[in-house]
Amino acid sequence: MSRVAAIVYLIFIVLIYLIGAINIDLMDQDVTQYMTIARNMVNSGDYMLIKWRDDFNYLDKPPLLFWLSSFSMSILGITPFAYRLPSMLVHLLGIFSTYKLGQRMYNEETGWLSAVVFASSFGIFVFNHDVRTDTLLTGLTAFSLWQLYSFLQERKTLNFVLGFIGVGLAISAKGPIGIIVPMLAIIPFLVYQKKWNLLFNKLWLWSIPILLIVLAPMIISAYLQHGVKGLEFHFWSQSFGRISGESVWKDTTGPLYFVHTFLWSFIPWSVLAMVAYFNKIRIAAAGFCNPKSEEVLTLSGFTMVVILMSMASYKLPHYIYVVFPLISIITARYIQKKQANLPWEGFGFWLYLAQLIFDLLLWVAIFITFLWFKPADFLPLIAPLAVFTIYVYTIAGGKSHSKLILSTLLTMLATALVMNTHFYPALNQYQGRVFAGKYLSEHGITENEVVIYPTSVHKPSIDVYSNNLIMRTSDISDIDTLLITQSPLFVFTDEKNLDWLKIHYPMLTIEKAFDDYQISLLSLAFLNPDTRQSTLTKLYLIKINQ
Repeated sequence: MSRVAAIVYLIFIVLIYLIGAINIDLMDQDVTQYMTIARNMVNSGDYMLIKWRDDFNYLDKPPLLFWLSSFSMSILGITPFAYRLPSMLVHLLGIFSTYKLGQRMYNEETGWLSAVVFASSFGIFVFNHDVRTDTLLTGLTAFSLWQLYSFLQERKTLNFVLGFIGVGLAISAKGPIGIIVPMLAIIPFLVYQKKWNLLFNKLWLWSIPILLIVLAPMIISAYLQHGVKGLEFHFWSQSFGRISGESVWKDTTGPLYFVHTFLWSFIPWSVLAMVAYFNKIRIAAAGFCNPKSEEVLTLSGFTMVVILMSMASYKLPHYIYVVFPLISIITARYIQKKQANLPWEGFGFWLYLAQLIFDLLLWVAIFITFLWFKPADFLPLIAPLAVFTIYVYTIAGGKSHSKLILSTLLTMLATALVMNTHFYPALNQYQGRVFAGKYLSEHGITENEVVIYPTSVHKPSIDVYSNNLIMRTSDISDIDTLLITQSPLFVFTDEKNLDWLKIHYPMLTIEKAFDDYQISLLSLAFLNPDTRQSTLTKLYLIKINQ
């Protein structure tokens, strides 16, 4: 892929990222909780004390996301976009680092294609509006791998220092996984190439002071707030405890969870990635006697990290995104090597057919999305239709690998555009707490005039979009106490508790009802407009007068 073409594609991709960051409301629970923590830092001016709410000391994720987002919000204002912006910028660094790593390993074309494949995968588009600590982790890990691989090739001190600064920041974003990924990529690579002198070089010890300097703010913050327990949690329990069984976080996912997760989250490149991955294994095995002919850093990093993550007792889809830069380079290299010499007969035909079918299924999904969500007008459909016209023209122009890649990229751009302009914005209306928070803000209802009952009804999105920390209680006598000094009092509750409140306060009135669904866990019943209503729950803002 040429430099000009890649930059054009990446500009369109970044524009779609920005549309999502501006156009899509934050989703409960983690992301809205993270923004609340960052907002508390801005309001309090205390950046070393990590608190979710005034009564809740937070110890779950390292603080880098909160620090960067709070800095952004202190300049741009307390908005979801300001919260997302630092992570998006670090992600752009990750895209550039993927390009540079692919370029250094192979050539310019492979580097640019690696960046485009990474940036345009399905999970990464979601990553840039559903911003989590893993967004920072992925970008910083790609940067550290680029710098450390450059150090291995040229032995420049600057690359060594920058590489471990990247590792330290990655740890500050997500924990020890920030150093585990580079280790699992670099150590097997050095063993494979039998570079024993470099593997056991005392120079690596200089990474310790670099890491200590970078990690000092995180260490100090954790110790001041939680003592030794905070350090033990961040550097052991939260990561290794999930493998050793010490962590309280457990789920029912099996050892193959990340296999099917990868297949859908790396759309539209999943088919090509799997072919490229197994081809890479074959080449690495064949080149074992002459290891210098093949780099296995990407292969070992991807494989070892996925195996390690698969052993954990608790898994979420975005955990695997940290190795997307590595599998993107493997995929791009395969495409570039085969572009000129893979014949269309035999395997080449079946690979082309599989990718073509995959792309067409995505186009079907795009148009079904519009039909299911029944937009008020079809103006948002114009851009995808224009892209589809170009897609058809590309496919009809004859078979070639470059046209296959272009058509696949066009398919994903259209998919992402629909996701960020139509699909996720349409889901926004079913986040009841988001709309309740907006309602409170628009009507000037302050945190002293509203209470959430019971506590289980609360989620952080109502705090984010009301720009307050809403009181919450599970004791109805607290509502009686509040009514002594505050009347009318607004109570935010759910359908199950509404009847009980009506008995206790027969004169209450329903101020506003909100449809609610946990849109981070989509189901076919919800997506189907004919059955959607049965999946929704009701949330209510009621008004009680003394």
